[in-house]
Parts: sequence; C-alpha cells; structure tokens
Amino acid sequence: METTIDLIVVVSVVGGVAAAYITGYFLQATAIPIQRPGPPMDNAPEDCKAACRQWQLAQLARVTAERAVQTAKLLADAAKVSADKAFWLQISALALWLAFALNPVLRGYAIYLNVLYLAAVAYYIVCLGKLDAALKDLEKNALELQADYNAENNARMLVITTCTGEQADDCLSHPQPG
Repeated sequence: METTIDLIVVVSVVGGVAAAYITGYFLQATAIPIQRPGPPMDNAPEDCKAACRQWQLAQLARVTAERAVQTAKLLADAAKVSADKAFWLQISALALWLAFALNPVLRGYAIYLNVLYLAAVAYYIVCLGKLDAALKDLEKNALELQADYNAENNARMLVITTCTGEQADDCLSHPQPG
C-alpha cells in the first residue's frame, strides 16, 4: 500500500517537473523573435543614409559608455584601496587602544587612543560609503554600456535591412572613430 502511494507521488512529481520544463521550453522558444534571412530591402537612399547615421551615432554612444565604464572602474578601484587602508587603520588603532588599556602603567592614556579608534571607525564607514557609491555608479554605467551595445547592434541590423548590399557595405566599412 505504501509502495503504491510512494510510486504515485514520485510519478506525479516527475510528471509535474517534465510538464513545467516542456511548458518553459515552448514559451521560451516562442518569446525569441525570429529574423528571416533574405536579401535587404530596396528602400529609398534617404532611408539608408538615415540608418547609416543612426548606426554611427550608436557607435559614438557605445564608445562614450565604454569610457564611462573605464572611469567608473578606476574610481571604484581607488575607493576599494581607500576602504582597505581605512580598515587596517581601524585595526591598528584598535590594537593600540587595547595595548594601552591592558597595560596598567599606560591605562590613563587609553582614553586618547579610544578617541583615535572611534575616529578610525568613522573614517572607515565614510570610505565604505564612497566604495558603495562607486560600485553603484560602475553598475549603472555597465548597464548603460550593455544598452548601448544592443542599440548599436540594432542600428547595424537596420542598416543591413534598409540599405542595398552596396550601400550597407559602404556604410559599415566607415565606422565612427572612437
């Protein structure tokens, strides 16, 4: 009796997982747009020039976004170095404070080192805030770069589909200087 119940549970779980996988597989397959292969459309030259200009502007936007990511990465690295130094400054101040607090002769000076330790903790917290802001800026710039890559690829496909073969080759062989 228990074997039958266990078998029913196993079969229903496996069937549910299989049904979910199959459903997800087909939903994913239909969500991807399909680009039909074929010759580019023969549109007016003005449409081709506009598409070419759009591709060149998308290239400039991508190059600008790449530079912004590089700058944000440098700032994040500098903030990380500052936070690391502040951490070790805090640890050093704590060690000095403990050394003075545990020494009966120097215990009277421990209060000054406690102030130094609290200042080091405050500086460390400020450095962590700067690091967090720099990492958020880096993430924002990386997302913008991804969007600019996608826009450039879309503009390139627009050139390919809008222009004739010769026009597309001519446009795509003259990328914008970066």
